[in-house]
Amino acid sequence: MFNEYQGNIADICPVGAITFNDFRFKKRVWFLKPKPTICDGCAKGCSIFADQEHNTIHRYRARENPAVNGHWICDTGRISFHQFQNAQRVVEPMLKPPGAAALVATNWQTLVPWLSKTVKGAERIIFVLGTDATTEEAQLLLAEFAGAAAEKRRAKRR
Repeated sequence: MFNEYQGNIADICPVGAITFNDFRFKKRVWFLKPKPTICDGCAKGCSIFADQEHNTIHRYRARENPAVNGHWICDTGRISFHQFQNAQRVVEPMLKPPGAAALVATNWQTLVPWLSKTVKGAERIIFVLGTDATTEEAQLLLAEFAGAAAEKRRAKRR
């Protein structure tokens, strides 16, 4: 059997004999604390429980919400928490200083003024956002930097 919702079979098995491969034998379920949240696997926003212990998520489970996902979540959403626990995930701003060969970690207090200065001197600006960026992050980017570019265009027209 293969379909996008086969992980739900493990959720409804009354005796625990059917388990989901991703979670099997990794953690005792009675040690986990369920936190109600929203799935980040796609834009649907399914209601889920993020079962965690010591601030580490060990699995996502479906949480009933008749208006969005009913009793089920897809397998893509069920395992999407792994992307946040990837050791190579970028968790702080990166900047390539002039003359440097590689990106180095920095902080937002350093990056934002540098980026503002760079954008103000640019002829054209292209922003590329990843699909995991939040709406708030996109709005901040537009408000902070696209506004400066629009001001520059208006100044050139005068």
